[in-house]
Order: sequence, then C-alpha cells, then structure tokens
Amino acid sequence: MSLATAVDPRAASPFAADDLTVAVGQAAAAVANLTETTAHPVATGAGEIALRLSRGEPGARELDAALGALDARIGLLAIDPDAGLLTTCLQALCRDPTGVALNDPVVVAIPRTAGDGAGRWDRLLFDWGYVRLKPGACPSVGEAAEAYLRSSLLDDFGLLREPSSNAVSMATLGSNGRFANQLWQYAFLWFYGLRNNCRVQTPRWIGNMLYGFPAEPPDPSFSRQAFTVFTGVERHLWTMAEPPVNLDYFGYFQEIPASWRRHRRLLRRLYTPKPVFVELIERWFERTVPAETAPVCIHVRRGDYSYFDHQAMPWFRPIPIEWYDAFLRAVWPTVDRPVLMLATDDAPTIGPHFADYAPLITPAGEIALPELGFMPDFMAMQRARSLAISNSSFSRMAALLADDSQTAYIPNMQTQRFEPYDAWMDDDFWVRFEA
Repeated sequence: MSLATAVDPRAASPFAADDLTVAVGQAAAAVANLTETTAHPVATGAGEIALRLSRGEPGARELDAALGALDARIGLLAIDPDAGLLTTCLQALCRDPTGVALNDPVVVAIPRTAGDGAGRWDRLLFDWGYVRLKPGACPSVGEAAEAYLRSSLLDDFGLLREPSSNAVSMATLGSNGRFANQLWQYAFLWFYGLRNNCRVQTPRWIGNMLYGFPAEPPDPSFSRQAFTVFTGVERHLWTMAEPPVNLDYFGYFQEIPASWRRHRRLLRRLYTPKPVFVELIERWFERTVPAETAPVCIHVRRGDYSYFDHQAMPWFRPIPIEWYDAFLRAVWPTVDRPVLMLATDDAPTIGPHFADYAPLITPAGEIALPELGFMPDFMAMQRARSLAISNSSFSRMAALLADDSQTAYIPNMQTQRFEPYDAWMDDDFWVRFEA
C-alpha cells in the first residue's frame, strides 16, 4: 500500500486488495459494515471477515489465540470501545515494540459512545503507534467512529485530528540551546500534543523556515514546568494516567520514552526539510560523492566543547582523535567502496588528521543562508551507511532520523573505543558520558 492510498479520502478503498477486515464486538461490526448475525471463525483472504465476535465479550486468551492465528495483514481493525479489549487486541497484533515492523493493522476504528469526548483513546493508541485522523480522512470509517492510522503511513499532516482547546507550550524554544537541542524540544512538544489531544504553542524558531511548522504563540498565563538537564526524569510524563496540560515546559527532553519508538518514521517525516533546502544539498552530493560508494561519516565535535569546564560538565569532553582512527581502521575493510565524510565544527584542525582517507567535508556555503550552514553536515550524517556519532545531540538526532539500514556507533568512555549503537533503543544517552 502506498502512503497516498493509506488515508486519501478520494481513494475508493484505503487498503490493499488482500487486506483483512477484523471486527471485535457488536458496535465494531457495525462500524466495519459487517452486519451478519452469525459469528465467523478466523479466516483469511481478500474481503473476508477475519474475526467477528459480536455476542458477548470474548476472553483474552481466546481473542489472543484467534488474532495470533491470522496470516494476512489487517487493513481495518474495528474494536468496541473498551480499554481492556483494545489492549488485548493490540498486544496480539502489534508485537514489535521497536517500530520497525510494517505488518501492524493499518487503521484502528473505535465506535463513539454517548458522552465520549474526542480523543478519548489518543493516549492508548499513541503508545501502540497510532495517531487519530480527522473525520472523513479515512473513507472506510464513518462519522460514528474515531479512526486511528498507523503513524508510519501518515503522509499528509493535514489529515491529523483537530486538537482540543487544551495546549502545551515552550516559550524558550529557539533560545534554549542550538539547532539539535531545538529539534529534541519540538519533538517532545509535538508528540506530547498528539498523545494528549493538545495544541502546540511555540515562538518563532528555525523550524518554521526549515520545515514549515506553524507557530501559535505561547499563552502567557501558563505556569512553567522545568526539568533538570540530562536527568531523564521527564519520562514519567509518558506513563502518567492524566499528564498535565495547559502549561509551559522548559528543558532539553533528550531521553526517549518507549512509546516514541513506534513513531520513528513519523518523526523522520516531521523533520524532512522543505524541498528547496533538500535540493541544494542533494546537488552537492551528486557533484561530490562518487556513485555506488558507501559513505562512512564521523562526527568530531570541538568548538564550545574545547573550553567547557569538564569537571563540572563531564558530558562535553571532546572525544579523542585516536578513537576515531581506531574506528576507521576497524570499519573501513568491512565496507564495500567506502568514502569518508567528515562532519565537524573545526574542519581546518580536524581534517588533516584524516588525510589518508581523503575525507569529503560538506561546505556550509551550499546553503546561502548563514543560519543554516550546519544543514549539510546534518544531512550527510543521516545519509551515511555507517555513522560514528559523538557525545552530541546533533549527531544523535541525525542517527535517529537516518534510515533503519544505517549502522551507527558511539564512543564508550570506559573502553575508550566506538561500539555499535541503536539510537532508538537508548533511553540513557547522557549518563554514559559522566564516567
């Protein structure tokens, strides 16, 4: 299924021809247009009812076994509005917590009941990798139900639900940290809004120009909730039954909650620059990077790291050049037609150390706007086949946004060498650099 047909309201059917329709519960059967009065056994095949349990509530064991026996992808999963039933179904069908698998149900539909406010199921479904669509966005789900799409298939953010009157803000976005810090902060705020049915309020920042994000000014009446740097205590917000809304957040928010992992492709789409910026950098790659080569990229952070007080701020100790040398000696022979790309804020000093590899250094001048001079490095790291990140939110965010085929590495302060790294499965990034 293409992204376009997943939720395109003009499409006759948003699902592939061999996708199954599954209804669990009587109200769900009506939403899915499955109105037969007799129960159907588990079945597969185009157009068939895979499961329909409309008389009484099925036991969790029975339901788990029936759903687990399905051998085709589910296009539409309609479930009666019951938290236990929803959880049982999603546990049976969405088994990959990393967000890499593509065989989870495409759409989950939940019938509305009297007195239900919009977004009742947003938190539960977000944690399983789904986002709510606005009414009419999915033609197979009528107005009587809420439609949730697997977020990896969302192509048009305009199809997302209209949030409630509640909001969360970050008045310091754009002024508290550099570019990558701001990406972390906005990701926290945007995901928080999706999960808790809130509008997102920010001042103007570089993301408005680079990614086309809207800017709704922060509400000055909101009280501020601040979090201490690099402690990760803010992760409890993602497990609370009723997370707070209508307040202003302050912090860096760089430890990944488990629920984010199922939305990795959604984050990559969120942080796709406007075409004009992508085209400028693509031209440099086409001119400079030989075809059919495998870019190996290292991020060597110097700049402000060189003069920080490393006793007070041990996270920012520069990674020794010798560690990068050892990394390249180990990785280089394992890569077919490697080419070295050097991402650094001190190319005149760092470049000569790697002269034997004839490194390619992305020129900031490829983008005429000085405030975006970091983007060639940022995109080079995302495109690399292999990436050695540093103790920096800049290269760590690039690893998050890279394709799943990228192999990343991180410095280990104890062993004094680089080791394999999965950016999406790391929930204690900065702690490792305190030792």
